[in-house]
Amino acid sequence: DITAERQSQHALQEKDELMRQVSAMAHIGGWGYDVLTGQVSSTEEVARIHEVDADAMRSPANILHWFQGESRELARRAWRAAIADAKPYDLELETLTPQGHRKWVRSRCLPVVQGGRVVRLNGFTQDITDQRLMREELSGYRLHLEALVAERTAELAEARERAEAANRAKST
Repeated sequence: DITAERQSQHALQEKDELMRQVSAMAHIGGWGYDVLTGQVSSTEEVARIHEVDADAMRSPANILHWFQGESRELARRAWRAAIADAKPYDLELETLTPQGHRKWVRSRCLPVVQGGRVVRLNGFTQDITDQRLMREELSGYRLHLEALVAERTAELAEARERAEAANRAKST
């Protein structure tokens, strides 16, 4: 009787599909790097975020190439520290897809240590472009509001000085 085996297999497929859907909704994908073999594995969502096919995800050099400006060096240093010192990281990095789309991702990594050395890096990549753009927009509004408050405060101080001067003139 293989009924129990089929039920288990069906339940596993349902969980895999649920994880795929949640990953797509949250714009988050998982990845792993085997330090000994140099092999990178990742979920479909990581490739979708970077707008590449899964084969482009196999090499750490390819992955580092997508990061832009100071994000590339920040990612490189964090990657090396994760392997050499088992140092986890949580970074926001700017990327440029092969299609020319500028994106921001959150990359988080947790080294796996066995026998006193890092053997694997596990992590996730999340597309945070929308959140980043909203933060920048809110920052612009905040700066504008602060400028308005400063302007109104100066106008109020000037009006108060005029009123005090007028009161002094009436008193004399």
